[in-house]
Amino acid sequence: MLMYQYKYVVSKHSIWGENAAYVWNGTDWIRYDDAFPPITVDGPVSMTMVWDDVNNNVLFQGDYGFRGNPADPACDPPGVTIWMPAHFFGTGDTCACAVNVCNPNWNSWNGYPLFVILDLAGHYYFAPDFIDYDNYLDRRPYFEPGNTEITVLGHFPWPDNAGSFTNACFWAGVTDPGISTIIGEMDCWEFSW
Repeated sequence: MLMYQYKYVVSKHSIWGENAAYVWNGTDWIRYDDAFPPITVDGPVSMTMVWDDVNNNVLFQGDYGFRGNPADPACDPPGVTIWMPAHFFGTGDTCACAVNVCNPNWNSWNGYPLFVILDLAGHYYFAPDFIDYDNYLDRRPYFEPGNTEITVLGHFPWPDNAGSFTNACFWAGVTDPGISTIIGEMDCWEFSW
C-alpha cells in the first residue's frame, strides 16, 4: 500500500480575499478545505503559485510564502517497520513478510538502499535474493515521500516439513547512499516455527 504525503501551504496573503488551504499533489495545487477544520487561512487562487524544491518553499508570484508541512502525520518517525502475520508458524499457517518505509520528508530519498536481512542464529541472508549480501537499491532506487510498502515474502502456507526453529529474526533498515548511517529507525521481527 502506498500512501501519499502532501505538501500544504497556509498563506497570509490576503489580496485574493479567500479563506482556504491548498495542497501540492505533486502536479498541481488543489483546494483542500476539509483536511484542516480548525484552520481558517487566506489562500491564493493564482496559477502562479508553484513549489520550489530547491528551497522547500512555495512561491507566490515571485514572493515566498510560508513553508509547507507534511500532511501525513501517520508517517512518523522516519525509518522502517516490519510486518508478518504471526510470531509463530505451524503447518498450513499463512506466512508473509512486508516492510513499510516511512519517508516523512517532502523530497524522495534517492539512492538510499533498503536492507532486509534474515538472521538465523547468526547466519545472515540478505533479501531480496537471500544471498550473502544484497539490498533493494536495484529494485527500488528511491522512496517517495510518505509510506511505501515492500513485499519481502509473498503469502504462502507454512510447509509441513520445515522442522522447528526458535528466534529467527528479520532485520530491516534504510541507510544513506554511502551505507554509513541508518536513516531513522530500523526494525526486527522475531518469529519461530
